[in-house]
Amino acid sequence: MVSGWNGSYFHITRVAATKVYDRQGIAKPREQLSLIEAHDCSSVTELVTMEDLHISKEGQGWRDVLDGFFRR
Repeated sequence: MVSGWNGSYFHITRVAATKVYDRQGIAKPREQLSLIEAHDCSSVTELVTMEDLHISKEGQGWRDVLDGFFRR
């Protein structure tokens, strides 16, 4: 793999989220944000996006789904 990207995340989403959170003083988005809506063109995309937005830890979004975190 030449680029180093394995396709398991969206780099620009991570960059944008980090910049927005920094500008808005959000240090813990999982605790500080009460509503997040993500476009889910496929089931895995929404899961990956929640990780890229720093709501779930990288590679652990599936646990939050099974634990019911996203149904709150």
